Amino acid sequence: LQVQNLGELIASGKKPGPKDLWLVAGVQVKDGQAIKTVITQFIRSEFLARQGITQDSYPYRDIELSVVTLPQNPAVTPAYAVVEGFFLFSLQSETLEKAIDAITSKATLAATPGHKALAEMLSPKSNMRGYVDVKTLASVLLSVASKKGPRQVQPFLPEIATAADRLFPMGLALAGHKDGVVGESYGPISGPFIISTLASVGNLTKSTEGRDAEAARNGMKKVANALKQYQVDNKAYPQSLDQLVPLYLKELPKDPFQPGQMFAYGKSDAGFVLVSPGPDRKLDVDVAAFNLADWKKRTDSRDPVDIAYMKGKVHQYLKGRFPDEQAPDDEGDIVVTGP
Repeated sequence: LQVQNLGELIASGKKPGPKDLWLVAGVQVKDGQAIKTVITQFIRSEFLARQGITQDSYPYRDIELSVVTLPQNPAVTPAYAVVEGFFLFSLQSETLEKAIDAITSKATLAATPGHKALAEMLSPKSNMRGYVDVKTLASVLLSVASKKGPRQVQPFLPEIATAADRLFPMGLALAGHKDGVVGESYGPISGPFIISTLASVGNLTKSTEGRDAEAARNGMKKVANALKQYQVDNKAYPQSLDQLVPLYLKELPKDPFQPGQMFAYGKSDAGFVLVSPGPDRKLDVDVAAFNLADWKKRTDSRDPVDIAYMKGKVHQYLKGRFPDEQAPDDEGDIVVTGP
């Protein structure tokens, strides 16, 4: 880790930003391609895709360098690559390029006065007393996050705490090295631990989808109320939702399952329909061909054919009656009709 322009930052009293922190972390791996495949699959998961997180790769000095795009924090461009048997990670692609430059030219990035001074302060060999209990550290960090963390992360903390509680007795420590500073860790990894941790990640995803579904319903209700008031004033529904702003809504709620997009909207003389694709992110209801009378008829029907149809179209359709509709990641759209 190297902080750029540290003197200027201290003098001005400013905090270092992502571009000021030149951080490169690396770990020796047996199968670099397998690591890259797992990361790619994770980034392409619905949980991250819903947030607009993507990944691109480009060749740099004949090495494939992968860069992750974070829409909510464009100043940070996490990057990773496998170089000579090591998996390397950095918060900035430019920093990783410098590391690759150093490796290919047989230079040592850590051979700077700052890194050497830090290395000299550490023992060349770690011992048990020097390890940090990761499980305890995670508990402390979660406690701080619950009190002072950003509002956006608060809903995730209970699930993260559950996953952290399953951490095996693992420790971390830093040791001095001729090339700089080396991190060491110890701890067993068992099959049950891996299974329980993956289960926690799955529960986190489902819990997130449940919250997003509730947020979608709340947003759609606001739009529905605005549509009803618009119809009262104008004796017709608007051609598009944009016409509700700013008189009936200060701004249009966004669809949590379609980053940056509004809810799908359809209208007729009889009423209107608002649709979100829901957790499966696939629109099942065609708003352009939507028939409100037919929809209400199927909703009130007890015919098994109609019930099966609605279960496939509607997220958590009558979940109080049908247990198989209660899963947060249930298929189907979130639908609000009016009047």
